[in-house]
Amino acid sequence: LAHGLALAGAGRAADARERLEQSIAEVSVEYPNPLAYRSRVALGELDLAAGKFAEASDHADKALAQNPGYLPAHDLAVAGVDALMH
Repeated sequence: LAHGLALAGAGRAADARERLEQSIAEVSVEYPNPLAYRSRVALGELDLAAGKFAEASDHADKALAQNPGYLPAHDLAVAGVDALMH
């Protein structure tokens, strides 16, 4: 997660996406990722910036399913809806 966020901050969206997707791949009961919601929000922000509004919304929904109180996921959900309306 941290490496993906750092890559995103450095403007390396493709590399960031790869790392963030790795952090949520194959999550299971045996191999949980308690911070997957943060990876989902970061992926959603990358999608939003790329104009992929449906994908951003999907990531927001999945993040909120894992942690309904995570405010950045709510922000992402609202931003995705706003982008779809304009």
